[in-house]
Amino acid sequence: MKRTIIFLIIAMLIAGGVWWLSKSTKNLTPTSRITKEITITAKNFSFEPSGVSVQKGDRVRLIFKDAEGEHNLIVDKLGISLKKASPGDGDVTEFTADTVGTFEYYSSVGDDQAQGVRGMLSVLE
Repeated sequence: MKRTIIFLIIAMLIAGGVWWLSKSTKNLTPTSRITKEITITAKNFSFEPSGVSVQKGDRVRLIFKDAEGEHNLIVDKLGISLKKASPGDGDVTEFTADTVGTFEYYSSVGDDQAQGVRGMLSVLE
């Protein structure tokens, strides 16, 4: 009788643990990804790198650094607008890359864009 009660208690604990684990993993989605960190540095007349790519569903931490002059970083079609910075300064944002395509990023300070302070961000399937 004592062994039966112990067996039932252990069986209930195991069943409860399995139920809890199955319930807690339902919130995980296959598109959840670790944050991908990308640093884009503004120089006079260019961004480095001038092109970056991520996968659809990636969580992206975009780090903008200014090395020369004053620049900002804009990605119109993704709604990203990082503040104007001076050398040694910058800005950071995070977003989920949920739209496949190629998007221009540029500096809107003065005539930076016309002078080549731009690049391309590709979100791949």
